[in-house]
Amino acid sequence: MIYMPDKKPKRVIMRVDVVPTAIDAHCYLTGMTHAATYTRMVKWIADQDETTQAAVLGLLPESAKIDVVEKFLKKMATRKRGQPQSRSAQ
Repeated sequence: MIYMPDKKPKRVIMRVDVVPTAIDAHCYLTGMTHAATYTRMVKWIADQDETTQAAVLGLLPESAKIDVVEKFLKKMATRKRGQPQSRSAQ
């Protein structure tokens, strides 16, 4: 496929590796399909800020993890209960 910046593909196929037992248990409890679960996980990660993405994907160096955890805790403490966290709200 040729990349055309003005035209985005309607569908992107990607590979996601996860621990099967964790996904199986989640799908069983929620009644969701694996595809629906993966789609929601990818959408949730894409909606997060860069620091959250790096933390979730395991891309942070050990030296930065404590600072990031403190940042998350402060952010969670100031966020209104029940309010979703997204990139646009930050």
